[in-house]
Amino acid sequence: MDLKRHAAREEAAQWLAKLDRGLRQGERLEDVLTETHRYTKTRFVLADQELSETRVSGDFRAGDIDDFLSSLRRNWSDPGMRTRQDVWCLPG
Repeated sequence: MDLKRHAAREEAAQWLAKLDRGLRQGERLEDVLTETHRYTKTRFVLADQELSETRVSGDFRAGDIDDFLSSLRRNWSDPGMRTRQDVWCLPG
């Protein structure tokens, strides 16, 4: 493989890796949770439906619950609790 082709593949791989990151800036919490639910069986339940309109920001890999929870912990004083194996309740 020549160097130009290799460089092009590397650039494409980096671009695709960036797409895999879930950078969110000022999106509704409900929309972020809906997107998260597409990639994992873990579900997040809002204790207070008014939270669905809360604007959130964060950077986490799609489908990576640990990454998502770390982002919640950094930005939210109470990131909720696990109520069942694959269900987290986010406080109101």
